[in-house]
Amino acid sequence: MDWFTPIDLYCERTAVGFWNEPLNALSNLAFPLAALIGWRTATKRGTLSRAITVLIALAALIGVGSFLFHTFANSWSELADVIPIWSFVALYIFVAIHKIGGVAPGRLVKIALVVAATLTVVFLATTGDTPDSLAQDAIPTPDLLNGSGQYAPALIALFVFAFISARRHHPM
Repeated sequence: MDWFTPIDLYCERTAVGFWNEPLNALSNLAFPLAALIGWRTATKRGTLSRAITVLIALAALIGVGSFLFHTFANSWSELADVIPIWSFVALYIFVAIHKIGGVAPGRLVKIALVVAATLTVVFLATTGDTPDSLAQDAIPTPDLLNGSGQYAPALIALFVFAFISARRHHPM
């Protein structure tokens, strides 16, 4: 894998080059700002736990990683973009299950292990080469959402937790 291979078909990108996604690059400044506001708010409320601190740090890292991806747009910066995002999503889901659902931390660890094992099996079962993927004349299928569809589960989870929070009148 060449870590510096340009990725030029994402978001508003129209060409290879550092400032060829200026709106996405600059909008990522909002993440460290939101992290700072989140840290100040949690500190004032006295709710700054270890998990909340890690979520706040991940929010800031999302901005940094996404800025790197939307400026450099290559394989290494793509990882700098998606790893903090999915780490945040995973931790947020477990924190929400604990805080909103009242699930004990010990039980959360068991749930996390089952989820990790399931995802590992699914990943290993679906990443092998198939005759279709080996065809040299295969035409790639266009992606209507240009790679952003991977975030649909996170959006659905956000709505589910917002709905549950509202139904339970939970302050989170």
